[in-house]
Amino acid sequence: MKIYQVNTTTDNKEIATNIAELLVNGGLSPCVQIHDSIMSIYKWKDNIQRESEYLLTIKDNGEMIYDVKRLIMENHNYDTPELIITKSEIISDGYAQWFTEYYSQ
Repeated sequence: MKIYQVNTTTDNKEIATNIAELLVNGGLSPCVQIHDSIMSIYKWKDNIQRESEYLLTIKDNGEMIYDVKRLIMENHNYDTPELIITKSEIISDGYAQWFTEYYSQ
């Protein structure tokens, strides 16, 4: 079963949790994982930045991607949040059934 995973990062655990809960409670994603304390090194405004961040992995069926993006943009604390989509495949029959049932509620 084909799915999409959307990744975004934030330096604020409360923002990460809020976005995750809004996505799940709002019917936009059956599951959001928050990975704690990743280190991001990037260039911003001609300076090298090092940040401890939270990575959100958001699962989606592909039909709600733009709603997911809108919700993230409205609730994120960064001016330019990372939004990267990866096409994936569920290979567990039980997980695929649970995933499908979430969107049929």
